[in-house]
Amino acid sequence: MIAGATWPGRRAWVSRISSMEYRGMTTGPPARPRSMISATLEEFLEARELLEVPAARLAAERRSDDSLHAIHQTIPGAPLRLNTSTQFEYNRSFHSAIVEAAANTLVLIAAQPIFSVLQTNLARARLGEEFHRTINQHHREIADAIERQDGDAAEELMRLHLRHIQPYYERAWKHAKREALG
Repeated sequence: MIAGATWPGRRAWVSRISSMEYRGMTTGPPARPRSMISATLEEFLEARELLEVPAARLAAERRSDDSLHAIHQTIPGAPLRLNTSTQFEYNRSFHSAIVEAAANTLVLIAAQPIFSVLQTNLARARLGEEFHRTINQHHREIADAIERQDGDAAEELMRLHLRHIQPYYERAWKHAKREALG
């Protein structure tokens, strides 16, 4: 593109970016009509894996004592004693802490809206104790790999974790679609 040239919709994008900057970039994507949102669950899951798997490696390579402490703070000692809402807050905080420990602001910004959409749909699903026990164990293993600064293990454990929870997202997504249709 030629310097200084404009393209159709440029003004809308500049306005949208300015609005996001004003809101601190962490409140989610700019509002737009529902008819314009057409991302599929598969696209959300793929984007999440593209962001979080390398972020786990970077977290292991770049972690500080503070970021490691933040990650460990997001893993509850007794998750089954928590209500579902609190469990999901811990889960979301864990994934956010991993991405923050990767020390790349743009990855953090890109991940937040994906987390929001996926967690909102999954939080509505009925998940049993085994789900929460397993998720907590996965989080401990990923955190341990990050603590050891083992990027290979952190990356692979995150990949396996995200693939493990994929069927739960698929069921929750289908359930949400059925509810939306009435």
